[in-house]
Amino acid sequence: MTFEFNDQDRRFMQRAMELASHAEHEGEVPVGAVLVKDGQIIAEVGISRLVITMRQPTRRCK
Repeated sequence: MTFEFNDQDRRFMQRAMELASHAEHEGEVPVGAVLVKDGQIIAEVGISRLVITMRQPTRRCK
């Protein structure tokens, strides 16, 4: 099975990579994620010390 990414997919992936890069610069694991619905980002997250410190695991991306 082959999947081809379009420009919109690339834009969403780029945003996830930006979030991961930000986490890496903070000394964290470089993880970022975006949640998309109907072509719009409705949520985004990157691992950060704030999320871990707040002990809110539901705010972490997996």
